Amino acid sequence: NAGYDILALHTLKSRKLIAAMGDRIGTGKESDIYLAVHPNGQQVVLKFHRLGRTSFRNVKKTRDYFVYHGKRGMVKDNSNQANSWLFLSRKSALKEFAFMKALHNVDH
Repeated sequence: NAGYDILALHTLKSRKLIAAMGDRIGTGKESDIYLAVHPNGQQVVLKFHRLGRTSFRNVKKTRDYFVYHGKRGMVKDNSNQANSWLFLSRKSALKEFAFMKALHNVDH
C-alpha cells in the first residue's frame, strides 16, 4: 500500500491540493487518517482507505461493492478486479466522498 500512498500524495501535491503532510491522527479498521496542509495554509485531513486489513476481511460479505445495476437488475460482479483490495478501497473512498459531498452541500 505504501507505493499507492506515495502516488496519491504526489498527485495531491502536483494538483496543489496539499503542501505538507502532518501526523497520523487516527487508525481504524478500514483507514488511516492524517493531518495535511493546503497551500493556502488551511489544515485539511487525508484519509487512506485500507480495506485489505486482516480485521476488515469480511467486507465482501457486508458491503455492496460487488453489485452493480445492469439491464437485468442487480448483478453480482465476480471479476478479478472486484476481488482486488485496491479496487475495493477505491470504491469505498468514492462512496464516502459522495456522502461527505452531499452533507457539505446541505451545510451539515
